[in-house]
Amino acid sequence: MAMREGPRVTDQPIGGGVLRRLARDKKGNTLAIVGAALVPLTAMIGSGVDMSRAYMAKARLQSACDAAALAGRRVMTGDQMSTAVNDEAQRFFNFNFRQGQYQTAAFTPVVARSGPGTIRVTAATTIPTTIMRLFGYTTLPLNVTCDASLNFVNTDVMLVLDTTGSMLCTPEESGNCGRTSEITTSRIRALREAVLALYDALAPTQAQLEAAGMRLRFGIVPYSSTVNVGSLLNPGHVASSVEYQTRVPIYVQSQSTQTINNVNSGTCNSYRQDPPVEDVTFPVTGRTVSHSNGTCTVTTRQYDRPATATFGFWYYERSAQDTSGYKTFANNVALPTRTPGTNQTADVWNGCIEERATTSAINPNSGMAIPGQAADLNINLVPNSEETRWRPQWAEVEYFRGDAGGNLTNRPSRVGARYDQIAGEPACPASARRLQAWTRTNIQNYVNGLRAEGSTYHDVGMIWGARMISNAGVFADSPDTHANMPVARHIIFMTDGELAPSNLAYSAYGIEYMDQRITGNGAANAQHGRHMQRFRMICNAARSLNAQIWVIAFGTNLTAELRQCASSNDHASTSGNRAQLIQRFTEIGQNIGSLRLTR
Repeated sequence: MAMREGPRVTDQPIGGGVLRRLARDKKGNTLAIVGAALVPLTAMIGSGVDMSRAYMAKARLQSACDAAALAGRRVMTGDQMSTAVNDEAQRFFNFNFRQGQYQTAAFTPVVARSGPGTIRVTAATTIPTTIMRLFGYTTLPLNVTCDASLNFVNTDVMLVLDTTGSMLCTPEESGNCGRTSEITTSRIRALREAVLALYDALAPTQAQLEAAGMRLRFGIVPYSSTVNVGSLLNPGHVASSVEYQTRVPIYVQSQSTQTINNVNSGTCNSYRQDPPVEDVTFPVTGRTVSHSNGTCTVTTRQYDRPATATFGFWYYERSAQDTSGYKTFANNVALPTRTPGTNQTADVWNGCIEERATTSAINPNSGMAIPGQAADLNINLVPNSEETRWRPQWAEVEYFRGDAGGNLTNRPSRVGARYDQIAGEPACPASARRLQAWTRTNIQNYVNGLRAEGSTYHDVGMIWGARMISNAGVFADSPDTHANMPVARHIIFMTDGELAPSNLAYSAYGIEYMDQRITGNGAANAQHGRHMQRFRMICNAARSLNAQIWVIAFGTNLTAELRQCASSNDHASTSGNRAQLIQRFTEIGQNIGSLRLTR
């Protein structure tokens, strides 16, 4: 009988078999692994969630800090830390980051002056954790610091200021207020104060730039129906022969008398014949009559220009006048159109100009490209011919055609006249000033001399504002760099009314009714749209100079054209009264300081 084989005896412990089977059997192992990894995985996920929240909170906190530093620096005056600076910075910080946002702990930003012209804002808080608190981390710290300081760049500011007749109104009155003399609350007085406020806002910047060998300068262009720039121009850039709407004497060549008897006065008057005064071919004939006791005496005279016989009548036309002496501001220039033999001399040129060659082809449908014939709109064109030179505005030789009255300067003013509608001396603003460093006393003396008169020609003002802040052209006053540092350009354009040309005004384009340089036909209803298109074109050209354009509508509507002229919507604004105008000029001054952030 066979014996049954018993269990094999080995030298391994009994437990070893269990472990080997367990090692070979993979069922249930995943649970053990997950359990072992759960703790570090939870820590990793928790840190990611909490750090993500902390990152978003800090980014928002940093943005609030930046805004606060900029806001505080903008209201800082005299490089002094003040309550106003602290309050403004705190207000901007709290607006951009509310207390408790992202569950942050309460904190108070610290605002301080950290150096010359620099405001520093610091803030420190904590944000609670969610998952990380399981591992003993209940909060995460958040700390931000930011500085706002003046960017050291040279700065040129050109003020283009509307000084038309409506600036004698009070801020509450409309443009046609009817004042005949300046009053203490007039807009022109508010403008003077606003310019000084701008100067004061930029005075610390000017001092800092000058200390660093750099500069901040102001130029000023008052405008109405023309500008006063004659004293700024090289005499070679002013024409020596200009056609004006003037009159020239014509002379009696022959004279005869006829007597007609037994006629009444009506029949006698029918023999009268006034000589034509324009657009004729010489010689011309004229007849005068006198009636007495049924007898009519008719005197017939023939007139011509070349002869030297007795002076008889005036002929009106566009006639070339020699301006070579007048343009030099001489005080003994013979007046060419007075009565022969009187030897009268002209008043000294006041500096106001007529624009150089242009074209009447520009209309509201024209694009922004400036035509080659429009030398007046070409900012950087240096005169190279009589057509491209500017012309003295010479009211003493400018007459209405066929007007038996006086010329523009000796015609008596109408009572209550506010604008230059050929009533009295045509409007001529204060002389413009090129870019220069000013003292407060000098700029105050200048603005106190601003006078309000004339019609509103926005295009004329902007043409000269752009020309005088350009880096090229006849002035080339604003180079791209100075002392190896860049130059920031700004144009501040202030007006208290909408564009309002007059075809009867003696403007920078002559008398449109007769000269027809803008409309081509002299019609008043064609002027506005054409001047407005020119304004759009010159605003576009000014922006090409890399200039920031600020537009202020004072006591008037901010029209679409004015808004579009500005560099952005933030650069265009309205000011309804004196206080708002002063505040706006102050704000622009603070912005022109070119703030930058450093962290």
